[in-house]
Amino acid sequence: MKPSQDTNQQRKFLFKCKLSTFLLEALVNSILKERFSMINPSIRCDSCYYYESGDGLDSSEISIYNDNLRQTLKGLGLSNGSNVHCNDFDKDGSIIMELLDSNEESFEINEVLISNENRLKQQKTTENQENNIIGSLKRKKDISHEIGIKLRKLM
Repeated sequence: MKPSQDTNQQRKFLFKCKLSTFLLEALVNSILKERFSMINPSIRCDSCYYYESGDGLDSSEISIYNDNLRQTLKGLGLSNGSNVHCNDFDKDGSIIMELLDSNEESFEINEVLISNENRLKQQKTTENQENNIIGSLKRKKDISHEIGIKLRKLM
C-alpha cells in the first residue's frame, strides 16, 4: 500500500490496533516509513501535532517529539474514531487514518474506498448548495429592489 501518485487526492485508511499498547514509534517507523515510504512524516489530530521530523525543528520540539515516540496512542490522548493526519512534505503526500481500538495486539490497515459515483454525488451536492445560495441572494436582491420602487411611489 503505497501513497497515491496523485498528490491532490488524500487517501483515508482505517487503522485498527490496541490503542493502549501501540506506540507512536511503531506508527512512525513500521507504518508511515516502511509501508507508506514516508521520509519525514508529521502526525497530527485536529490542531495538535504529536510528531514532526525534518529540518527546521528546534531542540525543544525534537525533545518533545522523541518523548512522544515512547507513548502509546491512547497515552497521547488519541481514541477510537480519532482521525490522524499523516503528512510527508518532502514527498508532498498525505493520508488520514481513522483509529479503531481493538483488543488484539496485532494491527490492520484497510483503505476506505470512495467510488467515483459517490465522488460525483458529493461534487453535485456541493454545486447544488452553491447554486441554492446564489439563487437565494438573487431573490433577496430582487425583493429589495421591488421594495425600493414601492417606497418611492409612496413618497
